[in-house]
Amino acid sequence: MFNISLFEPSLNGISFNIINVTYQPSSKQVRATSVHENDERLEVPEIKGSQDFKTLLSGSQIELVRKLKSDLDVYLLISKEQSLGSEWHLVMPIIRQRSSGKIYEFSDATFALQGSGGGLGNMKSLLYNLSSVEQKGFNITISPKLIGNDILEKFLYVDNELTLDFVLKNSVDLLTYRKGIFERIYSQYEELINFYNLEHCF
Repeated sequence: MFNISLFEPSLNGISFNIINVTYQPSSKQVRATSVHENDERLEVPEIKGSQDFKTLLSGSQIELVRKLKSDLDVYLLISKEQSLGSEWHLVMPIIRQRSSGKIYEFSDATFALQGSGGGLGNMKSLLYNLSSVEQKGFNITISPKLIGNDILEKFLYVDNELTLDFVLKNSVDLLTYRKGIFERIYSQYEELINFYNLEHCF
């Protein structure tokens, strides 16, 4: 709301007439898309009212990985854009047991493939624990995936329609997107994979 003041001279000085004008913007429906704006395959279904946030595993719970007794598919979901308030492209590790289909989701706020702080330290710890499972004779595949922030953020809520399969379908292999900052991220990933003897897992 804003006011417009009109001045009218009179014999006794100046009088003021005030007109109040109210502006009400029309609402718009926003369609969110994924990594590529014009690719219909990457459209995110409109989801309203997502409020029930998942309870994700934290960095302090990484050691539960070594207790798994199953072949594992590991997905490292890397945000395409830097997240608000972060200097890094955050990584959300997801582990799926092939025998049962059970899924373990770790918080994207505590893992990274950049820098030298806690995010990278958690990633090293995760790969170390995965190598322990692999040494027990279980088969492990590790797939770093690039994903649009819009999809990744919606995937963090329970009350939506995004499944892991949908997220993976709408992701891009990091191997095929090695340009700019992602070339350095891939180099860091490859270095860690080799260090923990997991190079045959991808």
